[in-house]
Amino acid sequence: MSFAVNTPVSDPPVAIPSMSLGRAWVHELDVKLSEAAQADFNGIELVYKYLLYVSKKSGPVILQAARWARKNECGLNIMAMQPFMNYDGLLDEDAHKMFLYKLHLCFQFLTVKELSVDLIQMLSEGTTGGEDKLVADLTELGQLGLKENRLFVSRRVYGDNASSDGKNPNAEAEYAASLAEMAKTVDVEKVFYVQLSDAELLSPPISPSHPYYDAAQPARMSWSRNARLFPCESERGGYLPVVELARVWFHELGWRGWVSMEIFSRTMSDPNPSVPRSHAQRGMES
Repeated sequence: MSFAVNTPVSDPPVAIPSMSLGRAWVHELDVKLSEAAQADFNGIELVYKYLLYVSKKSGPVILQAARWARKNECGLNIMAMQPFMNYDGLLDEDAHKMFLYKLHLCFQFLTVKELSVDLIQMLSEGTTGGEDKLVADLTELGQLGLKENRLFVSRRVYGDNASSDGKNPNAEAEYAASLAEMAKTVDVEKVFYVQLSDAELLSPPISPSHPYYDAAQPARMSWSRNARLFPCESERGGYLPVVELARVWFHELGWRGWVSMEIFSRTMSDPNPSVPRSHAQRGMES
């Protein structure tokens, strides 16, 4: 599915990640697909782990789960498979080779053949601090024909979940400078899709005594895993300047491709059967 640059801003193709509709082990994938379609989403980012859960019902082979997903997609375009992570910077050469082998098989046989998807999201978090190694690994992905692109603009430049006001020092000025640089330097021809989300202003901020605190991960990750919202959900505590970011993408850069409305929240684990529907409706309303 392709979309021209002159597509009206009010009519972009809109997707939602399957994980944003509820955790794989709590809510069934067919329910999430149905609710996304009923909420008028055009596409779905299909999380690989969800196919593993489906395979427990449809058969032991992951390819059977992929065929099930294609049959039950409810008219949605499966626009991406996600996420593959913790690859860039691997120092263990055997682990590095095994990751590439699995990724190649997934891309060639699962994504292309069974799901007709040509986009795999690589979540780049960097497993070491070596910049040369990170660059070499991401270059290797490019040579395989796979692409990685993930920018956490608002959350990294503007937000700080450990501060009382939820902001980095000099947040407004640095955020404005970051957006200005983005408007001048980003080549939209090299962008595959845009994810938009917001986050809660935590009060109190994350500290060792906070219920979201996890000593095994950075405070920003704890924030991201528990308190991300759909864009502009100020009534739920959202406060990041997402509108300004969207304005750069849609008006200054002229982006008219896929836009994915993402949430990553503790509510995804809520067993209430209404979660897939309420999350789909919230995502579309945002």
